Amino acid sequence: GEGFECSTICIPAKARVMLNMNGHTIDRGLEYHEWDGEVMCIYDNADVIINNGTISGGSSTNGAGGIHIKGDAKVTLNDVNIVGNFSKYDGGGISVASGATLTVNGGSFRDNTIIGVVEMSYSQPKCYGGAVYVDNATAIFKGVEFKGNNAPPELYNYGAAIYADDSDVTIEECVFDGNGLKNEANGIDFS
Repeated sequence: GEGFECSTICIPAKARVMLNMNGHTIDRGLEYHEWDGEVMCIYDNADVIINNGTISGGSSTNGAGGIHIKGDAKVTLNDVNIVGNFSKYDGGGISVASGATLTVNGGSFRDNTIIGVVEMSYSQPKCYGGAVYVDNATAIFKGVEFKGNNAPPELYNYGAAIYADDSDVTIEECVFDGNGLKNEANGIDFS
């Protein structure tokens, strides 16, 4: 129906939306990976505010298990938990790219996983951003908990909590606990 594509909640380009979840959970409940398996997709130049809830159960083969944020969109999460999402490509919890801006105030990223893909020039799969993938975008995290976000240990693991490339990232008063591999710097990688 309107607002859905392949069972993904879709916010159209240039839309302005405020979603007050009132402590509820949106759980896509996917047990296997599928194309466009993210819980929510926010299109170009949309302006979205999400308050007080949990987003979980996404499992995508084309980037972002929880929320896929596209070109120049502006997204603010206030006390939102991104929990138990998976992605084969970038951003187990959230993928933000192409000039978009993500602001996260409070809440958490817990138990999100990037599966990893094989790149042509590498023999082992590579993975980027177990919780958050930021590419040519802006991300601001204030008072956010990152816990248990990861990639399987047999993969080259780049930023089990946050991976950022050619981006502006601000991290204030956040907690990082048990992300990635034990020999990683708690899962943060900036390129």
